[in-house]
Amino acid sequence: MSTEGATWPMWAHDRNGQYQHVGEKRWVEIHGLPDPVVPVTVTEVADDAPDGTHWGWIWADRELDHGQPCMIWAFRGAFDAQFPYGPDAEVKAHKGYVVRLRITGRPEVP
Repeated sequence: MSTEGATWPMWAHDRNGQYQHVGEKRWVEIHGLPDPVVPVTVTEVADDAPDGTHWGWIWADRELDHGQPCMIWAFRGAFDAQFPYGPDAEVKAHKGYVVRLRITGRPEVP
């Protein structure tokens, strides 16, 4: 079940153009990092897209996280570590699916 091309406005820590701790603004802020919290656009891309920068998870129950990606990480190993038995076990159990994401900065809305 893909939502390829779907976009979500989110927030992230910007570490010299590398986006980390992507999600709702309050969740990003609680990390307390010195990197600025900036608005970003998260876009689902094809698994093999060269512009994919992160991996995320979308719950099968679309009520969870309002159908938007969560557990977003730039490094696949860090993403996989979010699951005790790996994401493949969760996919096989029909709990959700892995998505490839492109994260880009967006202008802050006043």
